[in-house]
Amino acid sequence: MKKIHIDRIKELSDLVKLKLTSQELETLSVDLNDILDSFEKLNKLKINSFNEFDDDLKDKNITRKDINHKSWDKSTLLKNAPNHDGNELNIEYVLGDD
Repeated sequence: MKKIHIDRIKELSDLVKLKLTSQELETLSVDLNDILDSFEKLNKLKINSFNEFDDDLKDKNITRKDINHKSWDKSTLLKNAPNHDGNELNIEYVLGDD
């Protein structure tokens, strides 16, 4: 299988505006080529005995019927809420105001 050269990785990193050091480029090149080598080994495996239609999960119904049940009433939920205004919950910002 064809190897990925550092120049190609540099070209791609420039396209996506990544600033990579020469060490990062080298490491990425080695890692990507190792991954490609692994795929090449997988391509060479003989798996004649595998049948994609032999999957047992396809034969089973994994869904369930929806069951209606009584939910909590609003006043009980609001009573347990630390911060609420009338019928609404006040939630603190998680990501900030930016």
